[in-house]
Amino acid sequence: EVHCEPPNNRLDKFKGALTVEGQTYALDNDKVLLRGCTLRNTEWCFGLIFGFLAGMCSILAVGNAIWEVREGSVFTGFLPRPPGVNAGFSAFLSFWSYVIILNTVVPISLYVSVEIIRLGNSFYIDWDRKMYYPKNDTPAQARTTTLNEELGQIKYIFSDKTGTLTQNVMTFNKCSINGKSYGELFDFSGQRVEITDKTQKVDFTWNHLADPKFVFHDHSLVEVVREGDPVAQAFFRLLALCHTVMPEEKIEGQLYYQAQSPDEGALVTAARNFGFVFRSRTPESIRIMEMGREVTYELLAVLDFNNVRKRMSVIASAVEDKLQDGVPQTIEQLAKADIKIWVLTGDKQETAENIGYSCNMLREEMKDIFVVSANTAEGTVICCRVTPLQKAQVVELVKRYKQAVTLAIGDGANDVSMIKAAHIGVGISGQEGMQAVLSSDYSFAQFRYLQRLLLVHGRWSYLRMCKFLRYFFYKNFTFTFVHFWYAFFCGFSAQLYYQAQSPDEGALVTAARNFGFVFRSRTPESIRIMEMGRELTYELLAVLDFNNVRKRMSVIACVAEGKLTLFCKGADTIIYERLHPACAKLKSTTTNHLNANISMDGKEERLDELYEEIEKDLMLLGASAVEDKLQDGVPQTIEQLAKADIKIWVLTGDKQETAENIGYSCNMLREEMKDIFVVSANTAEGKTRTVEDEKVNGEYALVINGHSLTVICCRVTPLQKAQVVELVKRYKQAVTLAIGDGANDVSMIKAAHIGVGISGQEGMQAVLSSDYSFAQFRYLQRLLLVHGRWSYLRMCKFLRYFFYKNFTFTFVHFWYAFFCGFSAQVCRSERLNTLYDVTNTKRQTWGCEPLCRPLSSVFVCVCVQDVTDRWSAQHPQLYSPGQLNLYFSKKAFVRCMMHSCYSSLILFFIPWAAMYDTVRDDGKDIVDYQSFALLAQTCLLVAVTIQLCLDTHYWTAVNQFFVWGSLSAYFAITFTLYSNGMFLIFTSTFPFIGTARNSLNQPNVWLTILLTSILCALPVVAYRFTLIQLWPTINDKKPRRTSSRRATPPLPHGAPDVPRTILC
Repeated sequence: EVHCEPPNNRLDKFKGALTVEGQTYALDNDKVLLRGCTLRNTEWCFGLIFGFLAGMCSILAVGNAIWEVREGSVFTGFLPRPPGVNAGFSAFLSFWSYVIILNTVVPISLYVSVEIIRLGNSFYIDWDRKMYYPKNDTPAQARTTTLNEELGQIKYIFSDKTGTLTQNVMTFNKCSINGKSYGELFDFSGQRVEITDKTQKVDFTWNHLADPKFVFHDHSLVEVVREGDPVAQAFFRLLALCHTVMPEEKIEGQLYYQAQSPDEGALVTAARNFGFVFRSRTPESIRIMEMGREVTYELLAVLDFNNVRKRMSVIASAVEDKLQDGVPQTIEQLAKADIKIWVLTGDKQETAENIGYSCNMLREEMKDIFVVSANTAEGTVICCRVTPLQKAQVVELVKRYKQAVTLAIGDGANDVSMIKAAHIGVGISGQEGMQAVLSSDYSFAQFRYLQRLLLVHGRWSYLRMCKFLRYFFYKNFTFTFVHFWYAFFCGFSAQLYYQAQSPDEGALVTAARNFGFVFRSRTPESIRIMEMGRELTYELLAVLDFNNVRKRMSVIACVAEGKLTLFCKGADTIIYERLHPACAKLKSTTTNHLNANISMDGKEERLDELYEEIEKDLMLLGASAVEDKLQDGVPQTIEQLAKADIKIWVLTGDKQETAENIGYSCNMLREEMKDIFVVSANTAEGKTRTVEDEKVNGEYALVINGHSLTVICCRVTPLQKAQVVELVKRYKQAVTLAIGDGANDVSMIKAAHIGVGISGQEGMQAVLSSDYSFAQFRYLQRLLLVHGRWSYLRMCKFLRYFFYKNFTFTFVHFWYAFFCGFSAQVCRSERLNTLYDVTNTKRQTWGCEPLCRPLSSVFVCVCVQDVTDRWSAQHPQLYSPGQLNLYFSKKAFVRCMMHSCYSSLILFFIPWAAMYDTVRDDGKDIVDYQSFALLAQTCLLVAVTIQLCLDTHYWTAVNQFFVWGSLSAYFAITFTLYSNGMFLIFTSTFPFIGTARNSLNQPNVWLTILLTSILCALPVVAYRFTLIQLWPTINDKKPRRTSSRRATPPLPHGAPDVPRTILC
């Protein structure tokens, strides 16, 4: 028995244990051979061998030794043995010869054939139009080819809820504010009115920023909000502020929200339609429109949501947008300096005019104020209601036609394009982030500082630069000309750089240099430096080099008066261990300096404690209700899968009540169930309830609360979902399937035997981690009950036929060995063996293994369908044989061997008896090796072809072509190989001229072929006829009913009961 770690991507490590006869041996990476590796320089190793083949070869080798002793010695007179060869050595050679001859028991073509069938099954899934979702243009996809047959053996399905069973499209339906419920409609008598598509919807045209797709029917809530109810407005203000949604506004008034979760997006959209519109956010602020009035909130703190807290909070402060101090005076002074000031704003015209008067840009004593307004881009310069792009266009316009130096100043991301378009960009570090500052040339905190920047620093900078340039060019030209003149008298004849192995070493030496300790030069024995202007030379006595173990470097130098000093530099933890005790206080101070502001230990715990302290004594404003509808066909799919005896577990993070409601909506929980067990507690020791795993007559369900058991089924985290799957895999020994749509389902998908990803609203993480993917949960029914069942059936039929055919072929050689002196002579000619391989996917000889591909049996099995896809979906009981592995088990394998043994006896001894002392019609003898080999080969080919036809339930043009085509190809090639033409062209290679036509033109030969075929097929037909008549299965009854009438028949007697359902 082998115990090892699960599959992983660590190729350099392997952990396991091998238990043999009570002894346990460790397995590590040195004892594992990866696929494709070659074992070299090894005297011996333990492995697995096919005992059946070894047993047959051993029997034949013993027979060879006995024959050589009793009969072989008679021939030594005219066939002397080579020196050193005796009966024992002959038996040894015979053993390995039969290993080569009889290796057709399990040939390498089996692996190739299986992969071709798996590939075909995968293509069927990819091409299935009934699993194509046109709304998203998403087809089903088989992302693996090795698990198709396991789709027909599923016992447990683990499913996520949100996005998998539901659409993950949230809608705001109801809310409760200040103790009053909104969202339901009542008539005058107080009776509840059902809401339909014809019910009058709330008109949100008063809000030009409302989402036109939002639907609500309770008019009273709009009236309460518009009347100014403080609690109602506080409720929607909370929804507009407390979230992580990101807005996108490409066109004025058209907002698009990008939310991490659909329910969060639904709540923000609801607040938007009721007058509290979330417009933009920065790390420090949120800007919203409250009933037509723009308000900016400063974010003081954000208390994030997580799986433990299950809540989110924000601490915000409303900010009134007042003029900054000194703005009017600054604008007045700049205007006196003949600087034209343009204000480009996205506000409406009235707001722009009010700002103009407040800033002293517009004054009452002005003779006139020209107002130019246009609704299209052809208007003159747009200064109000401008977009960020239009701001930049205004700047470019002035630059192009005025040929003047321009300056743009702003504080937000919408000002970046304007700042970059101007000659000089100035950013104000305000409430809208650092985008403007990062894109600017200059930055400060208040607009009034622009006056000093231009009139003082700007003027001084210009004056200084002009004076400097005049003096600089004078000085440099004078200096250069002096060198120029000197060159005529000196025959025209002509700093410090460090090269460091590591950047940090260079930085430290450069720092010392700048502080007055300049490293000038070095030799192997000394270092010369300048210490505060004084040159010193230090003698190097030793250099203790740095390495990855020591993590330090030291030098021993001789300073003044022969004093030796050790200078050491290295990592702090290494240096601390070697400090003198007198440095304890200095060490503590230095450690504090190093650790300041970088320690992350316990940060999450401290934050949680702080959050708990803050989130106390809250005032309840109300509650919201969002609806997530089930996907189409989910209840019907779960019902059909339950009838197929598949246990369905739903692993959800919702609370228990929501889990139960989903259970009833999905038909997993039904009113007619005898009992629903609810296991719920807040601690592991809180409640223990045992539900016995016993045979039951009715239907039961189990609802498990997440805090009750090790297996957490509601309120579960992603890790706990995977633990649930692992628990069932460990104790139930069943094939499991996990299906999900989001990143939180990836661990569950990877833990199950088969993972299915749904390409929904939560990205592609689940799809990329899955083995199969599609767009809707309802396609799971077709994946399992149709494609899974067909894949399992095709693989089992192929394997049974393949082993029958190969065992029969091998046994014929085995019986022939008793008539050829165990000499390892084959019962067929070499060329007929190869021909049999090509037409019936047998073994490969002549070194043509890559060229001999599976033909008839492979392509026939790829097309196998015992019933139609509609019958498979309508009658889930047909799925149960795969769960019980009835089609290819140990018992089925033994039956296959017994059938092969019987067929081989018929196919060898009847042709042998028929050809023994047989003559042609003209009296000539036809008993020769080639004629017998041809007859036995033909009988075998016809018999296995008939068996293939008996195993075929669904005939197509492909089946017909390969079955009859391979049979026709066999006879055509056989006559060609024994023809006169081949003999004339390749005389030495094809010496047996006319064997085929001389044998196959005899009536007794064809009678022998007919007799062997009937005797091989008769037991199969009789056995199947008896089973169908006396013990019919549901598979036997369904096809007959489809041919007799179209009505759906009742379930047959003995069909399995509807299984118990577990809702987690």
